[in-house]
Amino acid sequence: TLHWFWDSKIDNVAIFNKEVSATEAASLYSTGAYEISSSYLEADLFGLQKVQSADVLYNVHSDYTPTKLKRYAHDDWELENIVFDWPPFLEENVGDITITPTGAGAAPLAVGTAVTLTASAALFTSNHEGSFWLIKHPRTADETVAPNKVTSAEVDGFFDAAGEVSGSLKDVKGAWRFRTNGVWTGQLVIERSYDEGTNWHTIGGDVFASQDDQNFNVSGNEELGDAWLRIRAIEPDGTFVWIIAGATPDACVATLTCERFYHYGIVKVTAFTSSTVVTGEVVRAINSEEATKTWSEGAWSDERGYPVTLAFFEGRLFYAG
Repeated sequence: TLHWFWDSKIDNVAIFNKEVSATEAASLYSTGAYEISSSYLEADLFGLQKVQSADVLYNVHSDYTPTKLKRYAHDDWELENIVFDWPPFLEENVGDITITPTGAGAAPLAVGTAVTLTASAALFTSNHEGSFWLIKHPRTADETVAPNKVTSAEVDGFFDAAGEVSGSLKDVKGAWRFRTNGVWTGQLVIERSYDEGTNWHTIGGDVFASQDDQNFNVSGNEELGDAWLRIRAIEPDGTFVWIIAGATPDACVATLTCERFYHYGIVKVTAFTSSTVVTGEVVRAINSEEATKTWSEGAWSDERGYPVTLAFFEGRLFYAG
């Protein structure tokens, strides 16, 4: 060992709050540098801009996808591309070029589905590989109604037995509204799911109750997107039941409406075929395979470039350039 080399040459050495012995100093002296691989070229390193939050370093460069460098331990680091829940997009198309999404199955095209985007005129380049495209279609079947006869294709049930709920209002982002009418007795809650109906929880803990004397007109806003909403009837003890019609012939009609008029699908391009055809993967469900003029190209790509600076402000990370 080399500890003898350091014994007579150091008094006290500390790294942060830990004092280092001669033996430990010798170990550091003989240990190689810790390295991880990176997609950055050495010539581009001085063009990196970065900001730090705790053990995460966020990086940008005009020629590279934004990344983050994460430290788990002194010998455990990870560099990865940042995945955004909602990537930035350019202004919506105002011309006549349409994009038609097609997948292996019938619409809606679920997350993870392979998809082909076909443009009606030259639109794509090979530099669009890795880019994101926002595909919009008009919504249909925007309401769920209970317990009366369902009128929406997205509704799959009635309030006609204990434990049943309304059908799900899918792909909700932005404003929604809950209304009741009629004369009825019961208690209603609105439930939300972020995993396509696997798990549900009550929004805000609000209970909408009537004893033949109340109706409601309530609005809300879904900021995260990808939410499913539904209506459920409950009793005070938590037992799920159907709504009981009031003394008059008017039964309760509970309606849940999405007030955004479009479905927003997102595709990540994985391969370039021609100026009018690319293939990719659905990262946000696409509701229709119809041609649409309402689309937006991703703001960041090898074709458009990437942000050149970034900063934290009031707990938020901003990208620019």
